[in-house]
Amino acid sequence: MRGARDLHRAPSREDLYSSQRSIDSVASRSLLTGNGTGMSGVGIFFQQEADGKVYVRTIVSGGSAERDGRVRVGDVMCGVDGRDVIGEPVSVLRSLLLGHEGSTVVLTFARAVEAGMDSETSDMNSGNTVIAKFDVELVRGSPEYFNKMDSARK
Repeated sequence: MRGARDLHRAPSREDLYSSQRSIDSVASRSLLTGNGTGMSGVGIFFQQEADGKVYVRTIVSGGSAERDGRVRVGDVMCGVDGRDVIGEPVSVLRSLLLGHEGSTVVLTFARAVEAGMDSETSDMNSGNTVIAKFDVELVRGSPEYFNKMDSARK
């Protein structure tokens, strides 16, 4: 898996995705592209569950996360620039994620995946689920910012 850093055995997907999700949740928050203060995000809407987990709810078209292509809806946020953020409120994540347009931030995510081919035995490990943690370096900026940058390069 591209970008995979750690693989740990997990009994089921429910360990990572344990509670019901609702887009209409009161706890739903966004870290999209800023707040009018000259600060920008990475093009991801997050939602925090009652147990404190923060997961990717939506990826913004044309934003940094979509352009990179590795982040998926349902990924769980684990870290920002090397800092463990599991259980942190969205307000803390917001302060860590927002920054000046063009600056970068490294996000760590976890994702439940089916175990693949066992390289030692060449057997498929079907039905086994593992939790993969991976880092993604994203550039802060709005889709309009990236469109301007792309136009300037032409």
